Amino acid sequence: MHPILFTVFGVPVHSYGFMLALAFLAAIYTASHRVKVEGGDPDDISNMAVWVVVAAMVGARLFHCFVFWDHYKAHPWQIFNVREGGLVFYGGFIAGSAAGLLYLRRKHLDLAQYSDIVAPTVALGLGFARIGCFLSGCCHGKACPASFPLGVTFPKETIGIAGIPLYPTQLAESFSSFAIFAILYFGVLPRKKFHGQVMALFLVLYGVMRSTLEFFRADPRGFLTLFHFSADAGRTADTATGLWKFLLVTEAVVETTPGQYAFQLSESQVVSLILFALAAVIFIWLPKRKPVDKIPASTPAPAKAAAVSAGKSGGGKKRKGKNRS
Repeated sequence: MHPILFTVFGVPVHSYGFMLALAFLAAIYTASHRVKVEGGDPDDISNMAVWVVVAAMVGARLFHCFVFWDHYKAHPWQIFNVREGGLVFYGGFIAGSAAGLLYLRRKHLDLAQYSDIVAPTVALGLGFARIGCFLSGCCHGKACPASFPLGVTFPKETIGIAGIPLYPTQLAESFSSFAIFAILYFGVLPRKKFHGQVMALFLVLYGVMRSTLEFFRADPRGFLTLFHFSADAGRTADTATGLWKFLLVTEAVVETTPGQYAFQLSESQVVSLILFALAAVIFIWLPKRKPVDKIPASTPAPAKAAAVSAGKSGGGKKRKGKNRS
């Protein structure tokens, strides 16, 4: 664990901030390269990145403060203290996406096509960012059995739990995010059938991965109780077996009063469910509306309308051009 990587003229460079900066740079570079391949202007990615980075940082912090508002309303000055963690990926993703969509609309660029270009790079950036989480100790896992071969034990300098073996949730999400990037960027993006397909797959793949890892995380998070039910009182993770044991161990089910239990999801699992629904809408609505060979990446809105009209009047013949993906 290295919360401080090195110092520059006596100024410490924190690992989380360093890896977060590396994450943004890697994402911007990769997205710019892909836009150029598809015939667009890489400057559009660089300019949009300014909007997205600022919005993502603000959104990630506000989402955390919203979830833990009972704490921050009593200590409002701590809203600005991010040195001890408190940035939620989904908050940054939602706010950054909103900023990116506003920029694309302002520049008359195709929303679905650029979303496909950006989606894999979000996974790439997240892979680097979670390494920063591991180096600083945040987003840590629950205590794991001593026999678990991949357990990690953090020293006292951590901002999380020290001295006991934990599930390496940060590294698991990092490796999974790199895998999602590889699948989407090298596998799906060059072969997609419609604009929006890559973004929809990202929402599904990341949502499944994140929802699963949430069961093994132990850092402070918000939870939403979905429903209560009755069962035999006194069931514990030590005495239960099978699915019931898993639900108790992962705290998906908690005993509120003797004989009364509640099923709960973390805030990230709830957002994942919402994004699953959005992905379903994309798969249903966009295939016939945004085929890959219909609209070049960098064609302005007026030119798009003229190109579509020309295609209709030309008896449906394919137009030649280099701006294809």
